[in-house]
Amino acid sequence: SIEHVLRVVLRFWGRKPARELKPHERGPYHDLRLSDPIVDPGRITKFEDWMIRRGIAPATKNRYRTALSRLYTVAMLPEFRLATGVTMNPFRAVLRDREQGRTVTLTVPQIRAILHEASPHLRLAIAIAALAPKLRIGAILALTWADVDLEDRVIVVAVHKTVGHTGRPLVTPISDQLAAILTVAKNRSRRGARYVIEYRKNRVKTIDTGLIAACKASGVPYGLRVNGATFHTIRHTMASLLARLGVGERLRMESMGHTSVATTQRYTHLVPVDQIEPLRQLSEAVRIDDLLVGPVVRIRRKTTVSKGR
Repeated sequence: SIEHVLRVVLRFWGRKPARELKPHERGPYHDLRLSDPIVDPGRITKFEDWMIRRGIAPATKNRYRTALSRLYTVAMLPEFRLATGVTMNPFRAVLRDREQGRTVTLTVPQIRAILHEASPHLRLAIAIAALAPKLRIGAILALTWADVDLEDRVIVVAVHKTVGHTGRPLVTPISDQLAAILTVAKNRSRRGARYVIEYRKNRVKTIDTGLIAACKASGVPYGLRVNGATFHTIRHTMASLLARLGVGERLRMESMGHTSVATTQRYTHLVPVDQIEPLRQLSEAVRIDDLLVGPVVRIRRKTTVSKGR
């Protein structure tokens, strides 16, 4: 989420909090102002070096750069420019890393293994992500019981990632399996609970720590590495499973909550074994083996010799 991105970015650019910091929250904390990278571009270079030392993946580094660029875009708006004094965006010209598209998906046994090791609130978040793949992690963690209509079997989310493109709330049907899971979760939730995903009577803002532990215990690689999985991998997995089930691209796009078929295609990762059944059907439709597997028959063609004068 943008909140998480800004928290990480401010560990370099912001002021060190007065409270005691957890290990993953520690950083150089330079207490800089928006004007500092403009006056001294070398600070941007130091920020790039800091990200390299942390081993941050290219896609994540690009998100950090974009977040900083957007801060300057807002600071230059007419209503804020007088207060900020910012007239240029020093991050606009910063080159982005080339991102390598991730093609990692999980198998159903792997998802079951993670669920077996996960805490109850993480289990519920994973179940929603798998059975209602239109909902991203931010929407799932912000989901309230008021958004869930178990009678009409629908989840309606007003604030979501693509609302700026569609202008409409995100609506996803609730399957029988998900309805059963949500009904049990609601009955087990504390009286007056607002959020669907809660832990110790509080809203859950991140599930990274729990997911890392569950993946480790289940033997599933975690992280942005070769064959590593993250919570977002569940969305890629469901898009790929929908394709294997024969669901057309347009319906897959709607089921995933994408705004374009191109995005759905990027989320769909098929492997050679997925080609077996289509090729079997193609083989049945194109019967040519009788001409090639039987005895070799030489075809003799008559030649016509023209008579010369």
